[in-house]
Amino acid sequence: MLVLQGGGALGAYQAGTYQAMEEAGVLPRWIVGTSIGAINGALIAGNPPERRLTQLRTFWHLVAGSAPRLPPQLQAAASLWGMASSLVAGVPGFFALKAPWEIPFALNWNQAGVSFYDTAPLRRTLARLVDFELLRHGPTRLSIGAVDVASGELHYFDSAAQVLSAEHIMASGALPPGFPPVPIDRAEYWDGGVYSNTPLEYVVDDTTHQTKVCFAVDLWNATGAVPSTILAAAARLKEIQYASRTKRWIRTHKTIHDLRHAVRALAEQLPPAAKADPEFQRLIAQGTGRTINIVHLVAPADDPPQPARDIDFSANTIERRWQAGYEDMLAALSHKAWLKPLPPNTGIVVHEFARNQDGTVGPKASGSAIG
Repeated sequence: MLVLQGGGALGAYQAGTYQAMEEAGVLPRWIVGTSIGAINGALIAGNPPERRLTQLRTFWHLVAGSAPRLPPQLQAAASLWGMASSLVAGVPGFFALKAPWEIPFALNWNQAGVSFYDTAPLRRTLARLVDFELLRHGPTRLSIGAVDVASGELHYFDSAAQVLSAEHIMASGALPPGFPPVPIDRAEYWDGGVYSNTPLEYVVDDTTHQTKVCFAVDLWNATGAVPSTILAAAARLKEIQYASRTKRWIRTHKTIHDLRHAVRALAEQLPPAAKADPEFQRLIAQGTGRTINIVHLVAPADDPPQPARDIDFSANTIERRWQAGYEDMLAALSHKAWLKPLPPNTGIVVHEFARNQDGTVGPKASGSAIG
């Protein structure tokens, strides 16, 4: 399975990771995504394997626009132009800046008015690049997170349980106040990243498989240097806000999985009469023997830090991020860490991969087992 975090233009990194997976013959049967991760996920799950990379490239070439590719020494200028262009004019095939009179700063208009940008271009792009009939009946499951604006609760739209449309994908990426909420079934939805930008918990809570390998591709890094400038501080703030809370998540689920494995072990020692008791059966059902291998990749940070790098859709930057994702996933796949034998009653093992100072990619540390 493949878990894709939200992060706007940073999502080109995820496209590169998928390219490496496809070339290695590792095709996900389940994709869980938020925001740009939901869009990338739909482009993958909503196309047959032989068309997935083509549609991913079409999307990312479209949003990069027609600006010329600049030489490496002008990369900083290209990035600044990309960020400024996104703010002022929008992004082709994704969103467009509304006219000034369409932005009601203080007026109580309908939900379409509470945003700076119009996302109708994204609806047309999804209709052209995603086969929603295949998404409904195809072999790859897609789950996307969005937040109910009224209740504040995170909700997952899942192709295993319902028919997904362009609106569901757009809802997962409707980050306020830039984008308007998306109405679905008498509710309004915002970007899932408002609540949780990395949907790992949804994967763990699923009970359909006993053993899983989960590739989690994060676009924001919770770890970073203490900033020394205002721009670096703004960039660091956004990293912390949108980064996966992986370490805290691991600690929480360590306790949960320890208890569930203990329940399973104790249940095996019960006499037959106790196992037949309905109340004991209810408790025994809480046990698990599932093992989850999480292969965790994090996109490299920009140098120098850019607080608006998630709206840098310049062609140079997109190509660089795509290539970084491709190289990082190739390195992770070459290690095959998830194939190593595990101790009995292991619940979760995390294999973290990071870039070294020399630019190579390798395990950050030996996989941490969580029983």
